Amino acid sequence: MFKIPVENIIGRIKQEKGLSDDEINQMIEKKIEQLSGLVSKEGAAHIVANELGVKLFEPVEGRIQIKNVLVGMRRVEVAGKVLQLGTAREFETPDGKQGKVGSLMIGDESDVIRVVLWGSIADKLNEISEGDLIKIENGYVRERNGRKEIHLSDKGNIIINPPDVEIGEVKLPTPEQKKIIELNEGDLNVEIVGTIIQVFDPTFYEVCPVCGKRIKKVEVSEGTSAEGFKCNKHGLFKEPSFAYVLNIFIDDGSDIIRCVLFRENATALIGEDVMSYKDGSFDDVKMKLIGTQVKLRGRVVKNLLFDRLEFIVNEVEKKDLSTAEESIAKEEKVE
Repeated sequence: MFKIPVENIIGRIKQEKGLSDDEINQMIEKKIEQLSGLVSKEGAAHIVANELGVKLFEPVEGRIQIKNVLVGMRRVEVAGKVLQLGTAREFETPDGKQGKVGSLMIGDESDVIRVVLWGSIADKLNEISEGDLIKIENGYVRERNGRKEIHLSDKGNIIINPPDVEIGEVKLPTPEQKKIIELNEGDLNVEIVGTIIQVFDPTFYEVCPVCGKRIKKVEVSEGTSAEGFKCNKHGLFKEPSFAYVLNIFIDDGSDIIRCVLFRENATALIGEDVMSYKDGSFDDVKMKLIGTQVKLRGRVVKNLLFDRLEFIVNEVEKKDLSTAEESIAKEEKVE
């Protein structure tokens, strides 16, 4: 059975029957009372819709907007712009079976959603870049931590930058503000505020000069000592470009979490190009950052190696501690 939010059911009844929100809610509450509380509000809304002759399920064919994706759907086809891109990782189940999984977030004009790729199709992540348009075929929809997700197995398909797909402006929803202790794996658009308590030296790594994806050194041809760097999408390069990642720990009073800042977000935090420290000391920068209060927006992932949650930063805002302390002082004076 598809899981339809109560507000969507109420909206459908309102549209077809011309009833007000109050009238529909009264009917739902009355149904819950009639059934002695042995049905949820969602279940009661389903019953009310059926009694009024309102069809909640229509046959779905072809591509649908992300906002119309429902938990329980199968053979789903959607299209969207890639907003966030993960990497494929291998895992082993308790019974010893090997597997592979990866994820990305896509959005269209109506909503955003996380897409989870299982098995060999997770390797598609190596061919996709942020900003690409993709079409997903034969997906199925699950719920995790109260959020809808599209899952894709080897039976599914991803088409990158298909000619028949156009996506307008994609807007991320307002970030949900949370304490660190409230964060859950899979949170996609959350905001935390805390104080930097530890900073590590930036890590520099080779990337493709064209798409910016990470690349590794390979032998250009077997039996030779010549080496190059290979991008799965753009081929071989004699010389790579470089990118960087910065790791910090922040504390908000409820807990501590490791935060990962790539490229422009690392630069935004320190206020200058991190590349200038590739061959120099970063110690002075670290000392200046420790004790700084920051507001970070991003997503939460699980680090399987250390069995902990980590925060992947999408946006950085440094807080003015003097202003914050002045505000606190004023509040204490009023009290």
